[in-house]
Amino acid sequence: MAARPAPPGSRPRRETIETKRSTILAPLAARLRKDRRLVVLIAGVLILGFILGIVTDFIRLGPSEVALPANALSIDSEFIRIPDGDSMWDYYYLVATISNGVTDPSVQPYEAVVTFQTNSGETMGHYPSAGDHKATPFIFTFPDVGRTFTLPAGSVGYSEPSSGMAKWTARGESDWESRPIFRDQASFVLEIRIVDGMKPSLSTVVTVAWYYHSAIQVYPVASRTVETSTMLMPSGRLST
Repeated sequence: MAARPAPPGSRPRRETIETKRSTILAPLAARLRKDRRLVVLIAGVLILGFILGIVTDFIRLGPSEVALPANALSIDSEFIRIPDGDSMWDYYYLVATISNGVTDPSVQPYEAVVTFQTNSGETMGHYPSAGDHKATPFIFTFPDVGRTFTLPAGSVGYSEPSSGMAKWTARGESDWESRPIFRDQASFVLEIRIVDGMKPSLSTVVTVAWYYHSAIQVYPVASRTVETSTMLMPSGRLST
């Protein structure tokens, strides 16, 4: 059976419809492609902003602040007489051991500022020394007195702003590295000499900042300052 020919005028009508459809749909398709590119661009900007917010700590995925317990920071001061054969001078190690009482493993000490003030004496040495130290606190031995102390990790600065004053700054964040400067405790030691028979005194001011740390972020959440005064008594014991 032969195919029936199309009715007269049907082909031009179909072409007209297709033309109108193309005229309407083509701009819509172009707009959709443009909008899709715009959506991708906006999404990329949002993702980049989120990443930068995390890197710069503007966006914090953990707590913004942490309430510290009463025993978060404590200081034990100590004078250690160094044996010597000098008839004019007496030699001492002045020690401040700072202890961390925060038990949350995600909140650790990342910064400390420790200041010693003595009423007399000449500084002979200081521990830790200035510079970038190990990634973890390290044991330092003082063989002349048979003692060992744990010194802080991180980047350490040291200065003597005025006579009788010694100041350390320890930071766990330097360049791209980040680590706690200590966990349980760390000591700062000043070696001095004083005129034979004099009694040295030591006052300390310690500020510690605790940071929240996770797999992708480290930022400060709390700090505390503690001051102590200590004097060597005639019996050799400490009065605090």
